[in-house]
Amino acid sequence: MPNDALHWIFDLDGTLVDSFGLYFKSLEDLFEEFAAKPYTEELRQAALTQPVDDFFREHMSEASHLAAIAALQDRSNSDAALIRPFAGVPEMLSKLSARGARIAIWSNRDHDSGSRILAQTGLDKVAESFVSGTCVARKPSL
Repeated sequence: MPNDALHWIFDLDGTLVDSFGLYFKSLEDLFEEFAAKPYTEELRQAALTQPVDDFFREHMSEASHLAAIAALQDRSNSDAALIRPFAGVPEMLSKLSARGARIAIWSNRDHDSGSRILAQTGLDKVAESFVSGTCVARKPSL
């Protein structure tokens, strides 16, 4: 078995699955409802680098940020059925797995909606583990 087949860790959103459009639309709607301010490009970039709880807390009142988190959870769960893997991703992961690779998937999203996405796309069949933003304090990044 070649050394490159041992361990692979992939990010879920925007890497394996095409989900950012739905996520950003959710944030835009939630900002309109709970923050009473527009969802700008600057906020969009911040949303990609901060845990959602910190992001909402920074840009909304305490009461609003908790309600927005609950609304985002509901929306993420319902949107999970609409999310598809990027072209070639299932085949690539299957090939890696067939070569003996151990595959893990990480995401800043909550565990429930991430698990739903993995199950409905079939990616759960090749991923040995899934670590979400609700499993750890902060997902590692470069």
